[in-house]
Amino acid sequence: MNAAHTILGVAVGIVIGAMDFSLAKGIASMIRVSNARAAQGLIMGGFVLRLGAIGILLWTMSRATNLNFLAVCLGLTGAFTALILWQALRSFTNAGREHKQVSDRR
Repeated sequence: MNAAHTILGVAVGIVIGAMDFSLAKGIASMIRVSNARAAQGLIMGGFVLRLGAIGILLWTMSRATNLNFLAVCLGLTGAFTALILWQALRSFTNAGREHKQVSDRR
């Protein structure tokens, strides 16, 4: 196993994970609460689109010889998980600030 192939695989996985997170966040920002069925369809369609694109990318990368496929998978999973946890933590801390601001106004 070549170290350069492993490092390249992790880097590619991180880029794919960040792009997937960005696309998921972009699709979620397009949702309006006015029509619940359309919102559910948009979420599901976006998920299927992202899952299909990642599947095609991973299948293509599994055929590459200068890339460690396991490193790509680990980089993708790690980057997406870290970004989701960071967003959840940020959302949780912002919700605490907003709650404190509302209670201070009373």
